Amino acid sequence: SGFLAEGTVISGDIRFPDILRVDGKVTGKITSERELVVGDSGEVEADIDVGMLSVNGRVSGTIRVRERMTIHPRGQVRGELILDKPGLIIEEGGLFEGTIEMSGERKRELKEVKATSMGEA
Repeated sequence: SGFLAEGTVISGDIRFPDILRVDGKVTGKITSERELVVGDSGEVEADIDVGMLSVNGRVSGTIRVRERMTIHPRGQVRGELILDKPGLIIEEGGLFEGTIEMSGERKRELKEVKATSMGEA
């Protein structure tokens, strides 16, 4: 687990194994199998690839989430969102501007259903 305090500014590639909370500013690329938490004062402008994302601050960029993404009442997200599973929660007051693509398991399930239906016809 890690924590980037308010006032901290980091630019570059960040990889972490468990949970990272950002209350400062990060630009670049963020990668983890687990969870990124963007606090109230957090600002992230990055290509993000994480298991879970929780946004209370501001996030922009290309965002890939494998499990679940939550935008809390003061959270703001702008960019391209790619969800591996249908797990997007936008709480009242939360903001999302951009595009959403559902990929991964859902697309595979749809392809399998189509293939099965065509095979039975």
